[in-house]
Amino acid sequence: MKLNVNQWQNSLAKLIAEALVEFRGTTDDEMEMFAVDCHPWNGVIVLAFLTHSELKDAPFLSEAAEMAAWKYYGFGASLASWQPASDLAAAMRSAYENAGEDRQDVANQFFQGCAAAVASKPVQDALSAFRLAQGFKVSIPHPDSGAEYYRPKLSSFIKNEKMEKMVSVHFYALQSVKMN
Repeated sequence: MKLNVNQWQNSLAKLIAEALVEFRGTTDDEMEMFAVDCHPWNGVIVLAFLTHSELKDAPFLSEAAEMAAWKYYGFGASLASWQPASDLAAAMRSAYENAGEDRQDVANQFFQGCAAAVASKPVQDALSAFRLAQGFKVSIPHPDSGAEYYRPKLSSFIKNEKMEKMVSVHFYALQSVKMN
């Protein structure tokens, strides 16, 4: 049986949003980063938050590669809403193992699926309910290469319309310089 990655991604988005909503009541920490630690070959999907106070005390934690040391690494494990994620993780691992020579492509599809799930409206809405630091980031890194799969729209976390326009102008100016 072939796994429908789009259906998997939509199910993941729903579970992440529900886990964020459930977790929201347990902390009032200011959040610096949200990450999804995805390992298709192991069948592992872990949710993680880095807090402002952690980052202040240990600046080296700012790298997503350090997420296993974050206070809220794996916060979903104790949440009832996150428990069905084990089925998604098992399906991911099975698809990866059955992909033969296409394993790398299948793994990339799952990383991209995680990024798309986090970029979905339900997850973005759930994240916006947290106290987010001014430089709040989201990361979906490849655990081996560090390649980043999350590339949000500019307006994802910019709540001020004037600021969004300013960032957009600078972004497009940088893009045009790179193209020349």
